[in-house]
Amino acid sequence: MGTRKKIVVIVDAYSSGNLLAPALKERGYCCVHVQSTKEILPIYAASFKERDFIKNIKFQGSLRELIGNLSAFEPLRVIAGIESGVLLADALSEALELQTNGTQLSEARRNKFKMHEVLEENGVAFIPQFKSKNLYEIFKWVSDTKFSPVVLKPLHSAGTDCVFICSTPYEIEKAFENIIGKTNKLGLKNSEVLVQTYLKGTEYIVDTVSCDGHHMVSDIWQYKKQVLDGVPIYDAEELLPFHGDIQAQLASYIFQVLDALNIKYGPAHHEVMMTEEGPVLIEMGARLAGGGLPSVCKILIGHNQVELTLDAYLNRERFMFYLENGLQIKKHGVNVILISPQDGKLRSLPLVEQVKKLPSYYATERMVTPDTQLYRTKDLFTAPGVIILMHRDREALWRDYEKIREFENDGFYDFYPPLRGHDGYKTVSEPAELNL
Repeated sequence: MGTRKKIVVIVDAYSSGNLLAPALKERGYCCVHVQSTKEILPIYAASFKERDFIKNIKFQGSLRELIGNLSAFEPLRVIAGIESGVLLADALSEALELQTNGTQLSEARRNKFKMHEVLEENGVAFIPQFKSKNLYEIFKWVSDTKFSPVVLKPLHSAGTDCVFICSTPYEIEKAFENIIGKTNKLGLKNSEVLVQTYLKGTEYIVDTVSCDGHHMVSDIWQYKKQVLDGVPIYDAEELLPFHGDIQAQLASYIFQVLDALNIKYGPAHHEVMMTEEGPVLIEMGARLAGGGLPSVCKILIGHNQVELTLDAYLNRERFMFYLENGLQIKKHGVNVILISPQDGKLRSLPLVEQVKKLPSYYATERMVTPDTQLYRTKDLFTAPGVIILMHRDREALWRDYEKIREFENDGFYDFYPPLRGHDGYKTVSEPAELNL
């Protein structure tokens, strides 16, 4: 008889979640994929690599049936690939009595309202908030609290999908109508709208990995954003060194968040605002950072969240070594998120070759191609792509960033003329998946 294969289950291995199976294969493991939905959401379909798995099992709604289908494989671990896989990965790992974050607080790791309720209950800094399916109840809450501006967004979503900054009743009403009853990018219907106070300060990404309740930071990024038509648009993100006063405050606070949400194992991705009073969580996901961040971190740091996640689940000794000795950045890095100025069908990108000649240019991530339908950028899903810059000289990165923005204002996108009597090209294609 042959040696039994070492099996790891990944739930929804899309976006950066598709990095897990190849990394596990390098360590001698085989992977079974569990698809949490009957059909993969269109924005993630292209990122799924079925060839990386020995079996793909579609979840039909019965956990008992799913466990039965997995019994022959005797899985050692269950890991969520992206946001949509978190609830099922929690339920499955708990039922199989494997390393798990459990189901008691699963919903609070997905539902942004419950997330901040849990923080408040545990004495961790949170955002004052309210949710309702009734516009006039939201008006009353805003009037009573006198908060201005406020942020309206879905309870569940990602990539700044349907996030609006509002300062007037008209803006609140317009945002509410754009959210309520709509299906968001994660395929969930927005049955209620979340309204929160608008946090002023500097926004950061803090990515972490946990092992048996021990937490470590895998990377920290500082966001640069623009606000267009009341919508916060991602502009750029810069990798920060691990050490510094701000980094220490962020890490200390985020570890409190992880404890409050009972995250003991695996990766987490946090967006946090450094306010005058200190750090406050905007939202978090109990999964890998999306898009290309893990791959970029591998080059800039030498390690990334994917490798540390596998260590947390499968090699505790190595995880503890990195936890005790820390990580260092090797190069500076900036991801420039491209911003489309309009809707239209793309004819060409005339200045791409000039971008590639910039001193700090490294690569492009999910760059659109000619004959693609572009949409005026309003979230990460409608960003035309990301340009990755790396250099040992930090100032060189920002000089090249400014040059890219100049290109965008001076012919970077060449659109076909609109068709007469035709309402754009909205049926051509969906925006490319981009979940940083």
